[in-house]
Amino acid sequence: MKRWVSVRQADLEFGEITGILEFEAENRAIVEYTYKRTNITPFGTVRGVEEQEMKGSAHLL
Repeated sequence: MKRWVSVRQADLEFGEITGILEFEAENRAIVEYTYKRTNITPFGTVRGVEEQEMKGSAHLL
């Protein structure tokens, strides 16, 4: 039987909202934002995880 263990490699921290696109006729919106990977653990270092800032978006209905 194989068992898996989850270990924390880094923290993900919210950065800022960079844009909001509203589509009133469709009653929806898209929110764009940044987030960053910080506080790399020894497990993350072994896996080659690096601190970096990334972009994301959420589609809201």
